[in-house]
Amino acid sequence: MSRLAAYLTNSGQLNVDIEAAIAAEAEDLAADLRTRLVAEVPPAPEELFAHVYHRPTQRLRDQATLLRAETESDGS
Repeated sequence: MSRLAAYLTNSGQLNVDIEAAIAAEAEDLAADLRTRLVAEVPPAPEELFAHVYHRPTQRLRDQATLLRAETESDGS
């Protein structure tokens, strides 16, 4: 990154103002991402098994059934 920044600075394509604008935009994007990640609703337990294999194995179906029974019994 430092070599690219040096090249862009030397070629007149990057200056302090542009660099500050890039940093501010990056921080805004990161803050938005953090906000959305915290607000995201956790997936339903059965979603853990939805895309593991094209065709679920018997073991995977058994595990999904066990998890479903456990989550139903504890009210989750």
